[in-house]
Amino acid sequence: MADFRPATPVAGKLKKDTAPDVVALERTDDILASLGAHKGKRVLIGFAAESGDVVAAARGKLVAKGLDLVVANDVTEPGAGFDVPTNRVTLVSAAGEEALPLMDKRAVARIVLDRLADLVEGR
Repeated sequence: MADFRPATPVAGKLKKDTAPDVVALERTDDILASLGAHKGKRVLIGFAAESGDVVAAARGKLVAKGLDLVVANDVTEPGAGFDVPTNRVTLVSAAGEEALPLMDKRAVARIVLDRLADLVEGR
């Protein structure tokens, strides 16, 4: 999944000596927003890899896309984000925010799955 894709895809590999200096991008369809618009009784969880005010961005995504929970993380924070085995996330829902400490990504996943189970049981 990606927010953008090349505006003019090419078949095959681009060679360094013939590749353009600039690749134009276009937005992709927002799959999560589409699911939220036709949500029914499903539970939807989104992820927000952000910089800056991550909780505000997650809250906006929660409302705009009709989500039940957003797992937000600041990708600029040391030890969190990409390319490291740990993460520090904030779980954002209609009930509020729950900031988790820096922990192994598997531990984060277990907590997210626990919250998913809680949401499903509450339906």
